[in-house]
Amino acid sequence: MTKAAELAKMGEVLTNSQLGGRRNMVINGAMQVSQRGTSFTGLTSSQYTLDRVKIFMSGAGTYTVSQSTDVPSGQGFYNSLKLDNTTSDNYGTAGDYVMLRLNSMEQQDVMKLNYGGSSAEKVTVSFWAKFSYADTWNITLVNHYAQRSNFKPFTISSANTWQKITLTFDGDTNSGDGFGVSTALGLSIDLWLGAGSSYSGGSASANTWDERSNNNTSLVPASTDFGSSTDHEMYITGLQLEIGEQATPFEHRSFGEELALCKRYFDTDTADLWYYNPEQLGSNYGRAFIPFTVTMRSTPTMTISTHNTSYSAIGTQFAGSNYVYSYLNGMSTYNYVLSWSADAEL
Repeated sequence: MTKAAELAKMGEVLTNSQLGGRRNMVINGAMQVSQRGTSFTGLTSSQYTLDRVKIFMSGAGTYTVSQSTDVPSGQGFYNSLKLDNTTSDNYGTAGDYVMLRLNSMEQQDVMKLNYGGSSAEKVTVSFWAKFSYADTWNITLVNHYAQRSNFKPFTISSANTWQKITLTFDGDTNSGDGFGVSTALGLSIDLWLGAGSSYSGGSASANTWDERSNNNTSLVPASTDFGSSTDHEMYITGLQLEIGEQATPFEHRSFGEELALCKRYFDTDTADLWYYNPEQLGSNYGRAFIPFTVTMRSTPTMTISTHNTSYSAIGTQFAGSNYVYSYLNGMSTYNYVLSWSADAEL
């Protein structure tokens, strides 16, 4: 084999093989972690669903989001996110919209993109999608620090067929719009599905970083808005964001690793938690220490409930990014049962 042939073969191997190191900047891109539940029905407003995925909507009908086992064959996936319209909407009001925020990243985790100067990195977004009808939609990258965005269209050519989508975006070279060492929201990947005139019908240029307000009217290019019929449904999995212009094979991580990464933003224990002999603060008043699985992004918003109805006023006395003290009034025993969730989402 000649030297040229050897180099060509090496390039083929690099293109078609799993590369070493952490390439995928997305958490839960295979949609395998869903701590809040596996089905979210009757959705008419914005909320998190599967871990790291949030549906944003206003006046756009009713939806169900679920964790599905419908996946592209032979790609190593066993879960996808399914979005199903259950009450249609014609987007008659300019501000109506439905959008999936597929992932949100902290500023400190996207600093390596070097936004804000001539060395800004190109990135490639890839994923598998299946829609109930053929049309064109946009993926939008949003620089939340600078309030700038960049969108690119993708076309589903065949209904009810899994299709691999690959989109490469230029880096944001606008001076001063780089990310800082911060746990605040830095970059998001948004899938725009349907909207009124505030988000559709415009003529902004694709793959051009601009003020979000200048791009807004061009975010939904679909000829048929998703959700304008209850026949509409879509699936997505294998989401990957990586530096460079080459889409490499999806970086499969273990379930345990993905779960730990997700718990930085949302942690919960749905089993009964027993705390024996909590610290006594006074008559019929106790306190228990709840450690989080991992250090969270910030001090979370806590939801704590008791399984024993004879107790009252369950709540949070003090919380940090890696623990919380809970308190309980009306105690008649040193043993009690808690369920809790901690939300530190971006």
